Order: sequence, then structure tokens, then C-alpha cells
Amino acid sequence: MLFSDPLSASFAYRLDQIADAYTPLLLLIALLDLALRWRAGDKLHGLKLLYAILVVYGWMFVDNRFQLWHSLGLDYSTHTAAALALVMCIALRKRLAVKCVLSVSLVLYGGLMSLLSYHTWPDMIVTASLIALCFAPVLLLRARSGSTSWAAS
Repeated sequence: MLFSDPLSASFAYRLDQIADAYTPLLLLIALLDLALRWRAGDKLHGLKLLYAILVVYGWMFVDNRFQLWHSLGLDYSTHTAAALALVMCIALRKRLAVKCVLSVSLVLYGGLMSLLSYHTWPDMIVTASLIALCFAPVLLLRARSGSTSWAAS
């Protein structure tokens, strides 16, 4: 364990609780955002969230089946994938300040996962890169079509 004395173990337990609460909190925010967007007329935002879930867990399934990350000496970080996908869904059509806060929270979450030995930075970076790459065509399609439903304003 990373922390051996009782005070440090208690601190590690608190950090673990924070890490465990991060993704559920993002999911709650994403669902509230979904409801608000639905009421505002963005009926397709639910599909964006569904796409995010399919990407995250689709890659988890692929990795479990074919051991892609393991073959690189890495571990697929479902924590990172889910958090990044939710952050990207929440950040769509938000102001720059909101995007910055979400980005900083994601980096801090990565630091916390590293500190608690959930995943290594390479695990998280490779996973995040793939998830971001999966969202790139959607964002490019939106930019090309001029639609405002997918991207940030």
C-alpha cells in the first residue's frame, strides 16, 4: 500500500473515496445536463451520451477479449475512459470557463489515480487518446456540417 502509517492510511482512504465518487458525480452532472438540454430542444444529446458509453465499454470489451493494452505492457483504464467521455459530453456547448474547470478536474483525477496506483500515466494517456480519437470524427462531422448540436459554442 502507498501509505503505511495510520494517519496516512486514513488519508489514503479519504482520497480513495474522492476517486470513487468522481465518475458517479460526472454521470449525475451528465444526466442533469441531458435533462436540461432535452427541455431546451436538443433531443439528440441522449444519443451523444449513449455513444460515449458504447465507446468506453466497447473498447473495454475489445481489450478484455484481445488483451491489446496488456500486449503493450499497459492496462485499459475504464476509469479514465468513462471520466473523459462524460467530461466531453458535459463540455459540449459549454463556455470556455466550464471546459477549463472540467479539464483541470480530469487531470487532477488522473493524478489521484496515479497516486493511489489505480493506473499509470501511460495507461491513462493511451486510453484517453483512443477515446478522444473516437470522438474526433463526430466533432469533425459537426464542424463540417455547421451544426451546433455536437460542438461547443
